[in-house]
Amino acid sequence: MSEKSTTYISSGLLILFALALWIATADFPTQSGGYPGPSLFPRIISIGLMISGLTLLFLSRKEEESNEPSLSAPASWQNLAGGIGLGMLFPFFAPYLGLSLGAGIVCLGIGLLFRLRWVLAITISIGATLFLYLIFTLGLGITV
Repeated sequence: MSEKSTTYISSGLLILFALALWIATADFPTQSGGYPGPSLFPRIISIGLMISGLTLLFLSRKEEESNEPSLSAPASWQNLAGGIGLGMLFPFFAPYLGLSLGAGIVCLGIGLLFRLRWVLAITISIGATLFLYLIFTLGLGITV
């Protein structure tokens, strides 16, 4: 199987999973008074997965149309396992580091595992941490 077909299959599966998650949360109960219900967080994840799948599909189509070499390093199973491992360690360190700092460190570690430049990895981890902070404090009213 070629790398192009693998990318198309991966993006298609990601989009289908996002749609299935959105549909599965449709029957979750709602709360009165505009308060977020139990379906809010899974739907936020679903939207993120959908955006990721569509971006992957768009970038693979764009790369296919141009003859320029790919700028991304090939991902390996070791990188994927390291990213999953960092994500699994997060709940153990979150009580000591807090949500924001812990999420920032995990994002930075995953970025470096996937061979991003330091500046880009730090920028992405700060952006992701700020995004999570704003979602929890402004969107959900939860202090972190």
